[in-house]
Amino acid sequence: MSANAKAGFEYIFPAIEFAGPEDIDEILMLQKLCFQEEADRVGNPNIAPMTETKEALLGDLWSAADPLFLLKLVENRRIVGSVRAREKEGTVYIGRLIVHPEYRNRGCGKKLMTAIESCFHPVRFELFTGEHNTENLRFYRNLGYRSYDVFESDGVRLVRMEKGNVSS
Repeated sequence: MSANAKAGFEYIFPAIEFAGPEDIDEILMLQKLCFQEEADRVGNPNIAPMTETKEALLGDLWSAADPLFLLKLVENRRIVGSVRAREKEGTVYIGRLIVHPEYRNRGCGKKLMTAIESCFHPVRFELFTGEHNTENLRFYRNLGYRSYDVFESDGVRLVRMEKGNVSS
């Protein structure tokens, strides 16, 4: 038993926190690491997650019209995951769920999705993922999302998925 547990403290790591401007560089580095596999899979090194800039993400974070909720998953003072979302007209658009490869298949992605969904009480949630990324499609379906549209962006076919209000 650790000294913290003996003292009545029990820490559950990794922990989810709101991310701020000071976290942007680390999140973007992790994002590029996590999306490299997808960029390789589709043969396009210039997919949006690979080319997003610090200035663009900071602009999104500080947007007064549509504020961005940006969460980070932290272990040992290191960001090992992140997800973002914003609400517009009753729909929450979730994007860029990332988990460091060393932390995958440990429930971190599910923990981040549950946390970001709990920040909102909308009519519905929406996200998209690569059409050929069967792991992501299965992951989101297991969280209650269903496919409803296919579209193309940056020459990549993407599946749009939705989920009803989780608070009902």
